[in-house]
Amino acid sequence: MQPNIRRLVFALLLPLAGPALAEDIDCTDFMTGKWVGVGEVSNFGQIINVDNTLILDADGTFKTAYRFQHKGQDWQEQTMEGAWTAQSGEDAGTCAVSMAIEGTLENGGSYSSSSQSTYVIVDADTVTSMDFPLQRMKDDTEGSAPPASQ
Repeated sequence: MQPNIRRLVFALLLPLAGPALAEDIDCTDFMTGKWVGVGEVSNFGQIINVDNTLILDADGTFKTAYRFQHKGQDWQEQTMEGAWTAQSGEDAGTCAVSMAIEGTLENGGSYSSSSQSTYVIVDADTVTSMDFPLQRMKDDTEGSAPPASQ
């Protein structure tokens, strides 16, 4: 195959390859914003309702509100805030987000820790973490505090 034809075939097939490669993505820029995930997850065979808000601000700070409800029980909420960084993940189309966490429990207790999560980029406004989808919110509350308990 001629070199020019090979380049043309490659250029035509490239859009079919799926999400952009992780090394082509500025993960800090991509992940900055307000992300919301609502749905059900299975935890050791129990179905749990979840309503999560993750706000990653451009200044490197974050706020989260993780709400969850076990079947037949009241909603519980855990809020956290701290510092975050992001870099390209090990796999193409992923971002690794590290968080230094300071949190407050419903009973008034507090804690601190650090974690790292890998987010798979589905499209410009959707990521998944452990197969749980989060949608980017585009509204004027972006960067504000997470919602209060209901």
